[in-house]
Amino acid sequence: MAINIKLLHTLAASSLLCATSAMAQPDINHTVRTIVENNTDLKAMRADLSAQRNEASDANSLENPEVGFSRVWGHRDVGNKWDIDVSQSFDWPGLYRTRSKAADKAFSAGEMALAASELDIATQAKGLLIELVYVRKCIAVDNVLLSNVAEMQAAGDKAYEQGYATILDQRKLQIQRYTMESEIAAFAAREAEITAALQSLSPEAELQLGHIDAYPIEPVLTEADYMEQAASLDPALLSQHLTAETEGINAKAASQSRLPSFSVGLQHVNELGDNFTGFKLGMSLPFFQNRKARATAMIRQDMAEASARSILASTQAEISSKMQSMEIWRRGVDNYNRVFGDNSYLTLLKKALDGGEISIIEYLNETNYFHETTLVYLESEYNYNNALAWLNRYSLLSEI
Repeated sequence: MAINIKLLHTLAASSLLCATSAMAQPDINHTVRTIVENNTDLKAMRADLSAQRNEASDANSLENPEVGFSRVWGHRDVGNKWDIDVSQSFDWPGLYRTRSKAADKAFSAGEMALAASELDIATQAKGLLIELVYVRKCIAVDNVLLSNVAEMQAAGDKAYEQGYATILDQRKLQIQRYTMESEIAAFAAREAEITAALQSLSPEAELQLGHIDAYPIEPVLTEADYMEQAASLDPALLSQHLTAETEGINAKAASQSRLPSFSVGLQHVNELGDNFTGFKLGMSLPFFQNRKARATAMIRQDMAEASARSILASTQAEISSKMQSMEIWRRGVDNYNRVFGDNSYLTLLKKALDGGEISIIEYLNETNYFHETTLVYLESEYNYNNALAWLNRYSLLSEI
């Protein structure tokens, strides 16, 4: 499986091209890209991957040449002698090529592991951004209702002074305003937590989050499409496939390492005034080392293949679960829009109150009902968009 990061990104983009005619909300995509580019953990992984490639290249080099010199002294009447030799050792010739292929596969597996980590960070960041949209929508709804309550409180104070409202009406309005302000404060606290969590993912680059106020437009594919994406695009899965291939090649390299290695060299000897020049050959017989290396590589290959099967099964089970829950949340959103989609409910309530058809207490009860229903709708909308973004997470591969 010869695949690299650029090819993976191309596959992700091409597989989703027909489904993404509506572009995602650009602020969210830009923010996700900024986070992935500046995340310190990912920067460390990129540097480590580059270092691993250099180490693998060094490990597959020829042994350093050896130079030897010796001099011995004889008795006065015998004379001295000395010799010098240069030699080079090397493994079985085919072993270098096999190691090189294993190193290339291992590097590709490392690239896929890095892509998987990038995708995890991108998915985490996008989930937080979608929650940020949800929280801000809740704050916006609460601010509208708080404004209505504030107007009602001012009118209620005048009505109480004129004897048209009771002290109970006043207290109800005060309680309602306190409740709304407390709820807004809770949402604002969560908003601060989300922005802090997002910024912690990108400590070296300040994020611009002020305009994140709308959910991204996402395609809705079939379950079969999402299953196919998981099998062909998931970088964690591809990393395990490549690791299995690497270990298969390592097993071959282990077999070749059981073949003899050689050394060849030149030698010059000066003995008693006479010079001798020639060569020497050597052979190492690997009887004792690396006897279980092939079996170890095969075990690791089986482990990687088992891990790949586990990743795919887990991801596909998650896809099925997300598809089912997304349908439930979609029905909740549709049901709310059928009843309140024209945004006229609060206006009708205000007209009824102004016309004397309902009391202040009835108005507050109705607005509370509308408020609770709207928050349920916003939660359903958030859960729907969050599930959909997770299902479409492989589209992030073409963004990061």
